[in-house]
Amino acid sequence: MIYLAALAVLVVYIIFAFNIRFLGREYYGPRLGTWVAHWVGVAIQIAFVIVMTYLFLNWLRGAHTRAELWTIGVMWAVLAEAWELFAFHWVQRRPWADVLAEYNPLTGHGWWLVPLTYLLAPVLVYDWLLALLCP
Repeated sequence: MIYLAALAVLVVYIIFAFNIRFLGREYYGPRLGTWVAHWVGVAIQIAFVIVMTYLFLNWLRGAHTRAELWTIGVMWAVLAEAWELFAFHWVQRRPWADVLAEYNPLTGHGWWLVPLTYLLAPVLVYDWLLALLCP
C-alpha cells in the first residue's frame, strides 16, 4: 500500500518536472537566459519534491519504517531517472551526449541534484518532521 501511494506521488513528480522544463524552455528561458532558467527549474523542482514529500509523509502519519523510507527514495530516484532518460532520448530523439550533459556538474548543470533530492527527501524530510514534533 505504501509503495503504491509512493508511486502515485512519483507520477505527480514526473508530470511536474516535464512542465517545469517546458516552462523553462518556452517561458522564462528566453527572458532569463538558458543557464539561469536551468537553475530556476532545478530549484523549483527540488522545492516541489520537498513539499510533496512533506505532504506524503504527513498523510502516512508515521505508518512506515526507516527502511521503507529509503526504499521509497531509491524507487523515486531510479524510476524517475529511467523515465526521464527514456523520454529525452527515445521520445524527443535527443542524443545520449546531450541528455547526459544535463546531469554533469562539471558543465554547470544542476539537474543531478533532482535525483539526489528524490533519493534523500523521504528520510531527510521525515527526520526534519521528527525534530520539529519531538524536540
